[in-house]
Amino acid sequence: MVNVEYMNKIENTYVDGGQTIMDIPEMPYFDGEQYDLYDNKDYARFIADTERVVRMSYEYRQLINYLRYTEGMNQCSFLSNVTNIDSTKVKIEIHHTPLSLYDVCSTTIKKRLHNKESIDIYDVAEEVLWLHYAGWVGLIPVSATVHELIHNQYIFVPTNLVRGNYREFVNHYYDYIDPDILDSLDNAEEMTKAYLEDIAGQNIVNQQQEIFNLHSTYVRIKDMNRDEEINRNRSVVKDRISEIKSGKKVMYRLIKKRNSNDAAETLQ
Repeated sequence: MVNVEYMNKIENTYVDGGQTIMDIPEMPYFDGEQYDLYDNKDYARFIADTERVVRMSYEYRQLINYLRYTEGMNQCSFLSNVTNIDSTKVKIEIHHTPLSLYDVCSTTIKKRLHNKESIDIYDVAEEVLWLHYAGWVGLIPVSATVHELIHNQYIFVPTNLVRGNYREFVNHYYDYIDPDILDSLDNAEEMTKAYLEDIAGQNIVNQQQEIFNLHSTYVRIKDMNRDEEINRNRSVVKDRISEIKSGKKVMYRLIKKRNSNDAAETLQ
């Protein structure tokens, strides 16, 4: 919904030489993508698109390659024997933590809005990339499987394992970071203290390492007997396979024209 308080105002309308003239404060900016930053869904889409521009940029890919092959970020931080040094078939991914890339992009946008700086998606992405090159973004290398476990909140990443001085980002952008993010960060740092003090390995360390032990695990779904669980799991898998087969492939495209003389830049 358009916020009427922020609508552009027409300063004056008059007739000159038989033509009606309309005065406006400035030429409106036209872009391939338009976002209503006062709409929660549109704002979230803007952040997600900014993430995509950052990840797909030449600068980001060059940085990640440098970190992998020069700074040794080609080995899983949780499974030391999982590395792609000898085989490119092993996938080592770079995870943003304790602040996600979404958090960094969101904070940067809020900071630029507050300071009346350009919020062109490429300008925002450029600042986010600068933060990466400055070493103010926390990163950690993990295998693809571990990465999934982290995102599904089965594995906690202690902040002492993070590479990059994320505290510098927090110090400089503190006023623009969402309070919920700051609370989560405080919790992560407190949990890291408990992790480091867990010398006997009876709590966090043991619980997390148990996930990687090789053994058969039976998952019990509350209030279901074994036959019901088996039938339910089969049904879920079957439905998911059908959904994938019948679904249409979607190509996401972000188009922006810097000015009328530039060709459209397309990211896919």
